[in-house]
Amino acid sequence: MFRARVSSIVCAGLTMGVLCLVAGQARVVFAEHPNVTVGQLQTFVDKADLNMVEAIKRAEQHCNGKAVHAEVHTAHSTGSDAMKTNHFKICCLTQGKVIEVCVDSRNGTILATAESTSLPATYRVTTTTTTTTTGSLRIQKASDLIGKPVENTRGERLGEVQDLAIDPDRGRVVYGVLSFGGFLGMGEKWFAIPTGALTLPDHAKHFVLGVEKDRLKTATGFDKDRWPKMGDATWGKGIHEFYGQRPYWMDERDTATPEGLRIQKASDLIGADVQNDRGEKIGDIKDLAIDPDRGRVVYVVMSFGGFLGAGDKLFALPTGVLQMPGTGGPVVVKVEKDRLKNARGFDKNQWPNLADPVFVTSTYEYYGQRPYWTDDDRRRDDK
Repeated sequence: MFRARVSSIVCAGLTMGVLCLVAGQARVVFAEHPNVTVGQLQTFVDKADLNMVEAIKRAEQHCNGKAVHAEVHTAHSTGSDAMKTNHFKICCLTQGKVIEVCVDSRNGTILATAESTSLPATYRVTTTTTTTTTGSLRIQKASDLIGKPVENTRGERLGEVQDLAIDPDRGRVVYGVLSFGGFLGMGEKWFAIPTGALTLPDHAKHFVLGVEKDRLKTATGFDKDRWPKMGDATWGKGIHEFYGQRPYWMDERDTATPEGLRIQKASDLIGADVQNDRGEKIGDIKDLAIDPDRGRVVYVVMSFGGFLGAGDKLFALPTGVLQMPGTGGPVVVKVEKDRLKNARGFDKNQWPNLADPVFVTSTYEYYGQRPYWTDDDRRRDDK
């Protein structure tokens, strides 16, 4: 282990990389590179006339952005001038784009600048304000979760997911709506299961519901064509208590109660028209990007078509910039047209990694939204 020559940054040499904590900033960076050894890192620190904090400042000033990732690179015999010189590579977020800036470790000269869509696959990055990170984020399409089998802890099939009940105002997936069919002899009844009671394993092939069969037989169900009022206080509290879950609204800082919740089916939101605040139709919703581990809607994925001249491109928007007026009504995007035109889209047949830390952070920042995991951390810290 060694320390850089400035007290504001501490680096620990590792066989496979370098771990750096920039003191005084909510930033933790882990850069993994198979070609960097402890000896090379030590040489880099000994010979560098510039420390990483200074390099970060220069990179941020150069591209007028915010640094989210920093690496050290030892010289290579081939390639660009940046690769032939010991240097820092700083990745900055600038207006929703990722800008890579190479800074000479000797004199602070900007060696190279390039735009990237994400960080290299050989690097893992964590950016955080407290403990929850985007590095642990998983994303599943709502359309893929609907229809997914559900098993108990013994691997017996219980049924399948018929729909998801969404609180669009808070970006929450409140319930997974399941049918148990022949396993429990419950016919056509459906059941609302709080998302906290459902687990999606890493393989994501099925959900696991850890409730005994005899208890499930006493669960409250409903007719698939006559959904209950899921915003009802008594009903919502009873359902959560039955499955041993604490309702999320009891942990919210606001005064939200089930009476104030508007629940919509994911199947109704997918395909819904999207309007601007002038009532003009500008596109439609193609899918919802779900964080199954936290029961959150990370993005609403939509197309804008001819309105923006975007063709078949899709766009991922945080729920905070959308207004959901109610079941059957249009979704309203509260973003100016020019800003939507400059947003980063993607091909409908080639989705990016929506859980990529840089993609998530840059998307939320571009639309001026606070990531939901920072609020979750704040509430946990308050406790």
